[in-house]
Amino acid sequence: MYRYRRGIRFLSYTASKRTNNTTWDPTLSLDLNHPSLVLLEKCKTRDHFKQILCQIMRSRKLIGKTFPMSRLIYFSAVSHPDNLDLAITLFNHFTPNPNLFIYNTLISAFSSLKKFESFYLYNVLLSSGECPDKQTLLYLLQAVNFISQVKQIHCQAIVTGLFSFGYLQNTLIKVYLENGLVRLAHQVFEKMPSPDIVSFNIMIDGYAKKGCGLEAMRLFHEMMGLGLEPDEFTILGLLVSCGQLGNVKFGKAVHGWMERRKPAISSNLILGNALLDMYVKCQKVELALRTFGALKEKDVVSWNMLVAGCAKVGELEQARLFFDQMPCRDIVSWNSLITGYACRGDFAMVKELIIDMVMENVIPDTVTMISFVSAATESGALDQGRWAHGWATSIPYLQLIQLKKLIDRKMRL
Repeated sequence: MYRYRRGIRFLSYTASKRTNNTTWDPTLSLDLNHPSLVLLEKCKTRDHFKQILCQIMRSRKLIGKTFPMSRLIYFSAVSHPDNLDLAITLFNHFTPNPNLFIYNTLISAFSSLKKFESFYLYNVLLSSGECPDKQTLLYLLQAVNFISQVKQIHCQAIVTGLFSFGYLQNTLIKVYLENGLVRLAHQVFEKMPSPDIVSFNIMIDGYAKKGCGLEAMRLFHEMMGLGLEPDEFTILGLLVSCGQLGNVKFGKAVHGWMERRKPAISSNLILGNALLDMYVKCQKVELALRTFGALKEKDVVSWNMLVAGCAKVGELEQARLFFDQMPCRDIVSWNSLITGYACRGDFAMVKELIIDMVMENVIPDTVTMISFVSAATESGALDQGRWAHGWATSIPYLQLIQLKKLIDRKMRL
């Protein structure tokens, strides 16, 4: 019986037809050092793969046997996903007895390219009499588009007895958190008999990203009570939580923990930027400056945080100084400084900065326009505000050179 789904045809066998008298002996199959299979290890192009496939078809010794077909399907579906259409053909017409490895291979390939087909193929797997394993469910979790699918996989894990695997539980928690289902993630976490450091890190990071800083800190204390040693992922989540809560006291404690574990932790650029961001959000500019100076490596994110931090507390001269010293600037750099001057109501400086950014081939975005209109409003000049409003509504559709000409013309009025 043929089944069609979104242009992909799967040949669906009944369980009895899938299971015939031919058994698959892995010991014998692994001894099949056929020259055509050996060539797969050196295959680089689709044409070369087709040539190898033709040789196998002509020999008729390997085609239809489970182990050789698993290698061909894995190569065409995973190693070289451009050949996924060939893998589907091999599965439909030349693999009468696919095993769980072959099903998992195709489900994994579909999980990133054709997500809906992963679930359809999973139904074919179940109807064939095969039992999924934890890898099957992990691949399905990569293919989810809807919360209902996550819950169904969760139920399948419980029914099949696979829910006890820690990695599967951690993945479920992560997917629930990414989709905003904090309560369900917490329920899965609470049912874990012995959560490991990865489980705690996923929960702490998820809480931090969702703005639940207090819950993240509570979990950290629970983790320490269990004797689990925090790592850089734990610290990253804690720094984000401290910044959200404005808890500079706890942030300093985390900073001290990082310093005691030099150089592996404290020299980490991502953690360094997170620490800098925490001090900026807590409006501790002096501590942010010290942290910035101590960074062995700095990127545009580091500079942007410093500029934004100084601008946020009104230190616009200091922010401009760092802005001018930046080795490279992006739209975030410009917006950070422009927003600072807009909050002060310095409409003239905002206009000047926008002209400068256009001269450097950086096109203003929505944030720039909001700051521009806000500065015009703060200046109290109605005519300037109206002009800024009209200019902001037309700016997204202008090309860069037209934008520059428009600004220059308006500035001469």
